[in-house]
Amino acid sequence: MKKIILTPVLLTMISTTLTFGQTKVNSDNIPNVTFCNAAHENDTIRYSDLVKCVEITQPYKELKIKSFTVSFLFPPADGKGEALFLDYSNTGGKLSEQILDVFKTLEAKKVKKILIEQVVILDADGKTERKMKGTVVNLM
Repeated sequence: MKKIILTPVLLTMISTTLTFGQTKVNSDNIPNVTFCNAAHENDTIRYSDLVKCVEITQPYKELKIKSFTVSFLFPPADGKGEALFLDYSNTGGKLSEQILDVFKTLEAKKVKKILIEQVVILDADGKTERKMKGTVVNLM
């Protein structure tokens, strides 16, 4: 009789322990790419430091960045119209010459944010693609 009662009690205890012992994966803990030493969402970079930055990085050595998009929000020149978003696609982790040239004009055009989005990385096998969280960088 004791074996009959003890078995369900033991199974209940084990399943309860396993259920409460699981950890929830929080999407906030997924690291984003790093750009110009800005590793967190809405970190700030000086315009003078921006021209020294030539690539984005990610925290995993076995993964490689395949492509990403850099977006800039250009305020209206006259201060009255709507802001203009310009997107530039990039292949690999190093920034293209076109994007580096745009960096040189951002302070004069009073651009305050850079968005790095649509980051695609390659797994260690070099074939499997995954998406990684991008980042937003403020400029000052």
